[in-house]
Amino acid sequence: MKTYKILIPIILLTFFLRVWRLPETPPGLWYDEAYYSMDAAWLLDGGPWSIFFVGNNGREPMFIYLQSLFIWLFGAAPLTSRLIAPLAGTLTIPLMFVLARRLTRRLDRSTLIAYVATMGLAASFWHVGLSRGGYRGILLPLVAVFVFYAFWRAWQGQSLKFMILAGLALGISQYTYLAARALPLTFAAFALTWTALTLLRRQSLNPQSQVPNPQSQTSNSQFSILNSQLSILWLTLIIMALLSAIVFAPLGWIFYNNPSLFSARTGDVFFTPDSLSELLSHLSQAVRLFIDNGDPNWRHHLPGRPMLGWLGWLGFWPGLILCLRRWRQPAPMFLLVALLTLYLPALLSVPPVHALRLATLLPIYYIIFAIGLVWLVAWLVNYALRTTYYASQRRAIIIPLLIVLLLLETTLTTYDYFVRWANAEETYVEYNTPLVDFIDHVADLTRESPVILPFQIYVHPTTRYLLHDQFTEQLAPDTLSGPVKLVTLPDNFRMLNVANIPELPAYVWLARTPDGQGVVYVSRPPRLAEQAYLRQAIQTVEPESYLDRFGRSLADFRTLPDPTPLLPMFTDTTPQRVTDINWADQAQLIGYEVIPEVAQPNQPITLNLYWRSLTDLTFDSRLFLQIVDSAGNPINQWEGEAFREDMYRWRPNGILPTQHTLWLGPDTPPGPYLIRLGFFDRHTGERLPIQAINGAPVTAPNGDTPEPIDQIHLGLFYVTPDGADPRSPALPLSATFADSIQLTGLTFPESPNLQSPNSNLQSLPITFHWQSLQPTAKPYTVFLQLLNQNGEVVSGWDSEPFNGLYPTNRWSPGEIVVDTFTLPLPENGLPPGSYRLITGFYDFDTGQRLLLPDGADFVVVSEFAVE
Repeated sequence: MKTYKILIPIILLTFFLRVWRLPETPPGLWYDEAYYSMDAAWLLDGGPWSIFFVGNNGREPMFIYLQSLFIWLFGAAPLTSRLIAPLAGTLTIPLMFVLARRLTRRLDRSTLIAYVATMGLAASFWHVGLSRGGYRGILLPLVAVFVFYAFWRAWQGQSLKFMILAGLALGISQYTYLAARALPLTFAAFALTWTALTLLRRQSLNPQSQVPNPQSQTSNSQFSILNSQLSILWLTLIIMALLSAIVFAPLGWIFYNNPSLFSARTGDVFFTPDSLSELLSHLSQAVRLFIDNGDPNWRHHLPGRPMLGWLGWLGFWPGLILCLRRWRQPAPMFLLVALLTLYLPALLSVPPVHALRLATLLPIYYIIFAIGLVWLVAWLVNYALRTTYYASQRRAIIIPLLIVLLLLETTLTTYDYFVRWANAEETYVEYNTPLVDFIDHVADLTRESPVILPFQIYVHPTTRYLLHDQFTEQLAPDTLSGPVKLVTLPDNFRMLNVANIPELPAYVWLARTPDGQGVVYVSRPPRLAEQAYLRQAIQTVEPESYLDRFGRSLADFRTLPDPTPLLPMFTDTTPQRVTDINWADQAQLIGYEVIPEVAQPNQPITLNLYWRSLTDLTFDSRLFLQIVDSAGNPINQWEGEAFREDMYRWRPNGILPTQHTLWLGPDTPPGPYLIRLGFFDRHTGERLPIQAINGAPVTAPNGDTPEPIDQIHLGLFYVTPDGADPRSPALPLSATFADSIQLTGLTFPESPNLQSPNSNLQSLPITFHWQSLQPTAKPYTVFLQLLNQNGEVVSGWDSEPFNGLYPTNRWSPGEIVVDTFTLPLPENGLPPGSYRLITGFYDFDTGQRLLLPDGADFVVVSEFAVE
């Protein structure tokens, strides 16, 4: 009991280092921390209780469920999200002591080594940092220590109880963090190594020798011990494997059915060198972890500081040498095997030194460190006081000297973490503290007046979590009133992981009800009149700058006394052009807008897209956009991210407004243009198919084999040299087909000479002007026919509009569609007689024509005579 009483001050010091100034250090709330927290809050809001959380590259669930407990108890706040870490970090310390004592009990000063290892972990900058943030990696040292201890008690003590505990703990560990997958490898590698060594020893003992000698009984006894140890080892591992497999089965079943979830994150960070020099550089950085290297990420570490402490090398390298010298013994062999297997992420991933991926290494490292430091200090003391006169004082000096060294390391850790790291501007920025401070300020401002915030900032997980308990997203009422504060951002705004914000994005309106509850109204992207108003407001209204803690401009507030021109953005959010396109049951395009509809060369085209996510999986397919002419030839293109997953997670059925800008070249020819849209896999380049409501792929005829459709064309806009609208016909008409499509007129060439029998015209281009009244159920084909006085077809031309690129079932109500058809004419001209030009629509599959109100199935658009 006395031994464990000495452990209490270490536990208290551990707890102090992990909770002191916790509300403000670390500052802010990083993207990943907020993402976990929002998933936890979403569980409490009625979201699905998952075994594996697929967003943000996929995450094991244990940490998120623990977070949900604290959020349920204390509410949504950055401090609440981080409370798990100091508790887990502190709980690791007593377990570390019993593990270190168990593994080193055959060494001299075993208890002292255990204290040094425990104190080393308690004072570790690495572990202190993990124990104060909202990262899943803090669970790794805890579960690793418990699994290692239970395994050792099970094997060495031949305890069925600990075999069961070890198996259950190993299975549970797989629900903590990706790097826990190395734990089963550790036991497998140790078992194989110990088995190989045992087989070699058995051969050397040769118990079947027939020659009697005094040593034969000893050999037989050793042989039996080796067999017993090996049998118990494999029994332990078999029980552990079975129980851990049972515990892991639900998560494993998810991975079996979705292999990409298992490998998504590992594939992203896997190291594949392009040259020998790159490989050597990577290995050098990995090895330097044990000397002077550290995680370059300010969120995980203080760059320039040795990851394992200023004095870590002093004990680790002697300890490693001692373990290597005794590698045939169970504990040193286990430490060496565990060190190697848990170090593999450094060799196989980038960056090689990563605080989260290597966190499982910490308990093993500090036990080896303690073995070496105790031995080194004892050797130095014994050497310095090697005369017999000082023999009685040696032991009394060793412990105080170790205490001084450990307190020195603790002091350095405290200074580096709470002074150097905590006050660094890089830490402030990397933890998204500018965003946290800004959102807190915005939330306070809403008590005075509404605030209009860019949509991309609102959907950031940090923003969503900070506002979770204060604001609720709702549909906007029919009326909103001002004044309101409009937020605009400088080009170099310092909010990490905020998606690229367009010049004039969609917005959210944050306000308070009379009882103080916050409400959020999401807008659509601004249209032309709203864009003009916003630009004028930005230019004319004096901004109020918001500065971050370091005096840098973070955002501007502009007070709009009368926001009436902007209100339709929030109250009328229906897209101008409604559609319903499903890509592989992952994303649904429900509408779009092309602004402007008439443009000039060298002018930007704004494409507003309205999405709805059909999955909570990470949607990482790449979006491509192309401006194409009426023949389908691309003249400009863009590819990139369609929308971020944080735009749709925690927003069931929420609309995702995105905005893209495409530029027309200075030499763009006049005419109608479409925008081609589709998705492709960023790894394979394979296109994402469009699906019907029943889940079947949408196909188009291609010979005998239907071809899946993987792209659509959105329209329609026109380019003219002077910006004049080309949609007004030269010859107005009015003919309505099936109450769906109205022919508003035609435009002929300036001087077609059809009346002369000797006309050398080989073809007649005719521009049709249609207006969509309502969507058609299917695509219809346009026919244009030239009939003689006998009603015989002299010439004809059939085609879907824009050669099938923009079928009638894609037209939006009210949209004007202008397309030119070229009617071929006889080579020798038209013979004398009277002629009629007729046009209409028909179903290509059945030949059935669309009817006019009078029952006719075509309309005469022109009559003339050739003399």
